[in-house]
Amino acid sequence: ALERGWLTRFDPARGRFRAFVRLSLDGFVANERAAERREKRGGGRMPLALDFETAEGGLAGREAPAEDSVAAWFDAEWRREFLRAVLAEVEELLARHGDGLRARIFRAYDLLEPPAERPTYAELGRRLGIDETTVTNHLSAARRLYRERLLARLREETADEEEFRLELALLLGGGS
Repeated sequence: ALERGWLTRFDPARGRFRAFVRLSLDGFVANERAAERREKRGGGRMPLALDFETAEGGLAGREAPAEDSVAAWFDAEWRREFLRAVLAEVEELLARHGDGLRARIFRAYDLLEPPAERPTYAELGRRLGIDETTVTNHLSAARRLYRERLLARLREETADEEEFRLELALLLGGGS
């Protein structure tokens, strides 16, 4: 994409970057499907199908999207990656400012992996050797920082206020 100058074709006046990427991906997929239908060397012999995408998707715990849900899959993957990047930024900021305890509390309460029954503030405090009020204060501060970074990053990735509001609704509402 970089060698062919693909990104230079993006014009913010014509639409959102995500739409540009999605349309480019649709075009690429259409070209690949057309290439698959062409007769290749070997005549009418059946080719050996090596479906690496499905295999890698299965290894990552994700299934390949159905034909009719590529756009929804793309949006879901974009949301997942966007939120992951914001979380990484928040954790890096907390670590840089010596707030490792705050990051641990935030991760232990709001980011349970795998999802499990959420502990009470008191249980989390006992586990970490701090009181319930400290847990409440740390969670509040970490959530505020997460919200600030999420909004700032989304503003950086959108062209104007209208696009920002639309993307925010899609991101937080999960709609398309």
